[in-house]
Amino acid sequence: MTPGSMDEKELALKYSPLLFLDDREPFLPYKVGYTVFGKDARSYSFKRMISLGKDEICIEYAIFWDFDIEHMYDLEHLWVYVKDNKVIKFEGSWHGRYLVFKEFQLIDSHPVAYAQPGKHAFSSVKDCFNSNLVTYLMTIIPCRFLAGRGGVLRKEFEKSLKEEDKILVKNYLKKFAFWPSFSFNKRFEINESNLIPWKELNIEISKRIEYLLLKIKEGF
Repeated sequence: MTPGSMDEKELALKYSPLLFLDDREPFLPYKVGYTVFGKDARSYSFKRMISLGKDEICIEYAIFWDFDIEHMYDLEHLWVYVKDNKVIKFEGSWHGRYLVFKEFQLIDSHPVAYAQPGKHAFSSVKDCFNSNLVTYLMTIIPCRFLAGRGGVLRKEFEKSLKEEDKILVKNYLKKFAFWPSFSFNKRFEINESNLIPWKELNIEISKRIEYLLLKIKEGF
């Protein structure tokens, strides 16, 4: 199902999205997990089905940040659909659901995505986040006034976290509160070193959160 003789990682690198973030964005992605779909299947990391047309493939990119502005642990997604060696469709996660981008830019074979300041929901149009009052407030309010309120957003840690740990995370994130610039010149490229299979990243995330909690307790 993969074009030519490429293995899955080569394919994921070839069509990897280019991410652009707000100039004042305090957090960059840590790692990206990929899954290549050659037939209809349920996503391993997002509540949705991947549905394909004839001779299409879909490459799912699960993009992990240590933090968004409200909480530790943030997992966002982009989906790139390829047919006949061309990107034919592009989708992105948006606050628990996903959007089909009606239009998108390609730089070589890489579709371009813009990350919402602080929250990291995706759009293919950079003006999306301040184009109307609703999306403007959805961006400004968390970034400036709600930093750290969510604690740790990983279910397996909810019961084991002590209240003082949640307070430490909240106070740590409060330091990063910011006013978004709505200029998107900060660029993040998916590459050989930060792209791994989703199943590997899923295991690594829990270890990463344990590490971050320890570092915050130590005054990181």
